[in-house]
Amino acid sequence: MGKTVILDNGHGGVINGVYQTKGKRSPDWDKGVLYEGDFNRAIVNRVINLLSVSSAVGFKVPYYNISPELTDVSLGTRVSRANKIYAENSDTYLLSIHANAAKNDNTGTGGEIFVHPEASEESRILADRFAGYVKGIGGLKWRPASPTNLIKEANYKILRETNCPAMLLEVAFMNHEYDYELLWSEDFRNDYATALAVMIAKIHSE
Repeated sequence: MGKTVILDNGHGGVINGVYQTKGKRSPDWDKGVLYEGDFNRAIVNRVINLLSVSSAVGFKVPYYNISPELTDVSLGTRVSRANKIYAENSDTYLLSIHANAAKNDNTGTGGEIFVHPEASEESRILADRFAGYVKGIGGLKWRPASPTNLIKEANYKILRETNCPAMLLEVAFMNHEYDYELLWSEDFRNDYATALAVMIAKIHSE
């Protein structure tokens, strides 16, 4: 069999109505505030549900989840957990799920996927496969590095310090009104999670 995914949902969830992470949220638009950590968990939990039911992707697919808590698990802890898994099972790779936000305005839109600048060829191949599978879902734009390269590079800690092949997926921008509507959409969430689960299953079955 092929590789097993290590899933990571960035930032904290909501406990008793209180978001666990400072910032990392949308403007308070018509559907209310979208909390990134809560959204990330919604996607990862849907992926897990699909992987856990044989009828969803053809067979039950194993996975690891390094941040199942609702608390905001630190980057250092998440990296340590991923590296411990990789030390015990080298046939693994990391997929970190996030919602994006433009720093200074609301003009940023679309999906992106990142690897570290010194990433292995395997990381790049996996990231390119995921990008090709999720780009365009729900009419979502894609933000490639270039017309011929779907993936981007970033020096994020989760990519830099994780030993296994790793990628970070930014689903869409919380502070762009079109993307915001998609991020709240149940259809979009289901379609996006299904695409991820199908690709995870393909990689594992190879």
